[in-house]
Amino acid sequence: KGGEPPGTWLGDGASALGCSGAVTAEELSCFFQGYAVDGTPLVQNAGKPNRQCGWDLTFSVPKSVSVLWSQLEANEQNHVRESQAEAVKAAIEYLEKNFAVSRIGRGGAEEVQAKLVVAAFEHSTSRALDPQLHTHCLVLNLGVDEKGCVRSILSKPFYEAKMLAGAFYRCELSRQLQERLGVNISRPLQMNRKPASWFEVEGIPQSILSYFSKRRLAIENELGARGLESASAAAFAALSTREAKIIVPPRKELHARWKK
Repeated sequence: KGGEPPGTWLGDGASALGCSGAVTAEELSCFFQGYAVDGTPLVQNAGKPNRQCGWDLTFSVPKSVSVLWSQLEANEQNHVRESQAEAVKAAIEYLEKNFAVSRIGRGGAEEVQAKLVVAAFEHSTSRALDPQLHTHCLVLNLGVDEKGCVRSILSKPFYEAKMLAGAFYRCELSRQLQERLGVNISRPLQMNRKPASWFEVEGIPQSILSYFSKRRLAIENELGARGLESASAAAFAALSTREAKIIVPPRKELHARWKK
């Protein structure tokens, strides 16, 4: 529902299972439960209530990129979306090549390379309906080996590599934006405890960035009221101030609102 585009399949595992292009509800539902679209179980615990179905890896552009995207005309907006899509795809390929494994043998003593099945969904806003371009990559718990066998995958390597994957994504995103739009970027040494790989597009006033950061302001106000400042406290504040999800209006309507 709403104005967000359909998901797209990423990962060599998706191709191995015959999926490409747009994600359908039937495909996603079946894979989530561990079944092929024709109902054939892909893994031993397919359909079990305690099965871990997958993980959400979210890749969010810096706020200045979202604000820039919100003010551009349609053709240039597409350049930002294409930059995001290419950066996300590169990050998933990087994770797949270096951190995607399944276990085989007695007690899972041996690890084998796994191809990933990823449903990527591009979203445009924060819960406060500020511009916030980001992509949810649903890494399904289906790893396809070189022989075509499907097994569960290990999630811990993804958790351990999350900062590295984020840095890889942002480096590719900045390259794409510079090539497609010719923007200048800056990389502050330290900005709100962001990692060193963080960057912002130059030329966008801080006042506009702050205006379109209502979720961040709510979190900071919550931290201030509680006298807290740690990363774990910020995570708690993010949850405690989170509004219920709503159906996102069509993007044409959102862009008109943001420009006004």
